[in-house]
Amino acid sequence: MDKPSEWANNLVVVQKPDSSLRICLDPKELNNCLLREQYSVPTLEEITPKLINKKYYIVFDLRDGYYHIKLDEKSTPELFMKQNEKYFGDIEGVIIYFDDILIAADSIEQHEQIMNKIQCGTKTEEHKKILDTIKSLISEKSLLVHFNANKPVHIQCDASKKAIACCLLQEDLLTRNIIYKEEKDDESLRDLIHTVKVAEIKYSTEKLSELKSETNNDTILKRVIDYYVNGWPNQLKEENEINHYYKIKVELTVEEGLVYFNNRVVIPRVLRGEMLRRIHESHQGIEKSK
Repeated sequence: MDKPSEWANNLVVVQKPDSSLRICLDPKELNNCLLREQYSVPTLEEITPKLINKKYYIVFDLRDGYYHIKLDEKSTPELFMKQNEKYFGDIEGVIIYFDDILIAADSIEQHEQIMNKIQCGTKTEEHKKILDTIKSLISEKSLLVHFNANKPVHIQCDASKKAIACCLLQEDLLTRNIIYKEEKDDESLRDLIHTVKVAEIKYSTEKLSELKSETNNDTILKRVIDYYVNGWPNQLKEENEINHYYKIKVELTVEEGLVYFNNRVVIPRVLRGEMLRRIHESHQGIEKSK
């Protein structure tokens, strides 16, 4: 605010369990001046009889639905409930309570019928056009074709710590829709994060075992693995090597006890000298050995 105002409240930002933020204020004085929408809200005693002997239930939580209603001096939760009653209140088996829509049915068939009525009530002609466009895009030849064993295949992958996914691509889609981008390492990290491409050195069983053992003994890499498995903190203010890993955390993965930076193994500190010596022996030169 850059000028005096009749209405002002202090804001408090609270972090929710899912790490998103909630902005809170105490508008007690403001509430005293609001003209609320007068709309009858059902009580528990009115709702309970409608649930007797029902076997199948489902609740739609429209908590974000408030964003779809233009706010003005008359807007209240009661107004949102009024809108829900307008579109869904005449459907048998549906109970409205503010931003919750409860379906109570005697059978699976009745439950499905009610669900279809709710979906039809929320779908406009504009929605239908958008849905038809999406169907057309994902079914046209440039995106969906039969596999041809005689044509080249390209696999496009992506992964997180919880899942991995890939697409098998052929035809002209490769040249039209995929953008190849050459990624360059951050020069400032080369002396701090020592990595070796998997393809450059073939590890023996003994060497792999040693790498895993020393990774487990490396205090910094142990923290990296812990953060990778359990989640990185929102902030990390430490003047040591862990801070550099934090900067590239989205490019780090952990597999079978080893830490990878993109497709390269992160070498534990005690083995870095030996690895540099082995790479130099292959005559790649100092620049390629960083």
